[in-house]
Amino acid sequence: MRIMRILKKRIKVKDATQYKLLYNDAFECSIKERAFEKLKSMEQWISRNDNLSTLVLNRYALIDNQWYAFAIIGNKYLTVDELKTIVSNLEFDYYKSSKTKK
Repeated sequence: MRIMRILKKRIKVKDATQYKLLYNDAFECSIKERAFEKLKSMEQWISRNDNLSTLVLNRYALIDNQWYAFAIIGNKYLTVDELKTIVSNLEFDYYKSSKTKK
């Protein structure tokens, strides 16, 4: 039996109207939040503050008045929901292939 995977419309993180960054400041031992208008400015801020005192916790993008958590993997911007879908598809393929090898 072949299972069809349901594809959702991909959320484009680069088209967001605003970005938010949660980070941990080691000097003050607190979690801080910073807002950005552009993705490039957020990436530049992260690269400038990429030292032992700043740890990026979460990145969010505002798309259609809803905040989406996202991750940067290589040069791809993936939301957490997309990552969960990829992982579940990989697990399904792994279990399916391991059953056929026996």
